[in-house]
Amino acid sequence: MAAANNDNSVEHITQRGRIIGEWERGVPTRDIAVSVGVSTRTVQRWISRWREEGTLANRPKRRRPRITTRQQDEQIIAASIDDPLKTSVTITQEFHVSCTPQTTRQRLREHGIRCHVPAVKEELKEWHRDTRLGFAKQHVVYDIDDWKNVIFSDETYFASIVQSNARLATHRHKIRC
Repeated sequence: MAAANNDNSVEHITQRGRIIGEWERGVPTRDIAVSVGVSTRTVQRWISRWREEGTLANRPKRRRPRITTRQQDEQIIAASIDDPLKTSVTITQEFHVSCTPQTTRQRLREHGIRCHVPAVKEELKEWHRDTRLGFAKQHVVYDIDDWKNVIFSDETYFASIVQSNARLATHRHKIRC
């Protein structure tokens, strides 16, 4: 009944009404629980709530108040749109918002902006440089006809910013050159 207790659907309200109906007819709590298929504690809780409040609906949930104001939320969104590569940590620190970077990411997600960790590329080592220089020296005598038969392959990433429907998306494109 724990899941049912979190729902005000017609099915659950009907089940609670059945509990109260049987209780008002004088059926013992244990028998009501068996016939409805819930625990006796659940039956007792709904009878008690019916006596005190006269309702079969769930009470409104108490939620933690938002830690950021509407103005701070707008600043967070604007900062991300102005510089899409700015991190949530940086945005939180720049605006001195009294929240965690996780809260900043949540505010961005609420406005359709997703955070991504940029890919980390390996730095070129000394042997990479030596190999490339060796290739260049070996092929310095090539003429234009020789180079027409060579295909170079390398992977490069770049980010492009697309804005539509007031949402900002950063797309990564892979180019083979």
